[in-house]
Amino acid sequence: MLTKLLLTNFQKHKEKQVKLDPLVTTIIGPSDTGKSSIIRALRWAALNKPAGDSFIRKGAKGATVAVEIDEQRIVRGRGTGGNMYFLGDEEFKAFGNGLPQPIQDHLNLEDFNFQGQHDPPYWFCLSSGQVSRELNRIVNLDKIDSILKKIQMMKTRASMAMSVAAERLEKAREEAAESRWIVRCERKWRRIEGIAAENSVQRRRTAVLGGLIQNAEELAMAVEAKSGAHEEALAGFAEIEELKDEIQDGDFETRVLIKLITTVTEGEKELCQLKRKLQSAKADLRAIKNCPVCGGKMR
Repeated sequence: MLTKLLLTNFQKHKEKQVKLDPLVTTIIGPSDTGKSSIIRALRWAALNKPAGDSFIRKGAKGATVAVEIDEQRIVRGRGTGGNMYFLGDEEFKAFGNGLPQPIQDHLNLEDFNFQGQHDPPYWFCLSSGQVSRELNRIVNLDKIDSILKKIQMMKTRASMAMSVAAERLEKAREEAAESRWIVRCERKWRRIEGIAAENSVQRRRTAVLGGLIQNAEELAMAVEAKSGAHEEALAGFAEIEELKDEIQDGDFETRVLIKLITTVTEGEKELCQLKRKLQSAKADLRAIKNCPVCGGKMR
């Protein structure tokens, strides 16, 4: 509850103290003696209005208004010392055109708490809707209205968002239906990749089998050639045996004959080795039961 006002250098008042009654305080006096200034001083302290410094008493360096409320002292000051509020010993600065929150919480005054000298009778000239809004402000029902408006706005935005989302979902479904061929193509592509991989394996197997067959053919040809050479060597050996009996003397002829016999013997050994390799290659070919290319049985 407000109990006292103290004005210093505010308009006509160099120093003015006003004690407020708990119920009603009436200010009377001649015109132009500063009655309205007291209301302006309280409004300036409670709402930080009006702005500027035109209310500072002429010749003074600053003005202050002190308000005593609920055993607390609130001071509003402006001048060469700065622009500030005090709540007890706590100072507030740089609050712009608003009001420091602790000051607002203590005073708890709004525009509708003030009425000027020339204003129409309080609320009697207002429409029923305006009176309803003012009553709502007094009992804080305006906050409920504000919250309801915000809820309605949020609901409208949510409905619009849902509508847009539904349209996007329907469009996405249509695009998905039109894109089913992509899934089919992907499946065919995977089958093609599998066939290509199997074809690569078969090619490697074919190359291996071709190498084995080529080696076997070369070995067979070598064995066949050695066989012919062996037959010729046997024929030559038979002739040598016939000549051996005829040749009895001469070291040179004997050395030549021994060299020929050694050559034939080595040829027989090499022929035997080639025969064993041929038999091994034939065994390897017989061991391959299925063709690695077509998968058919080998004959």
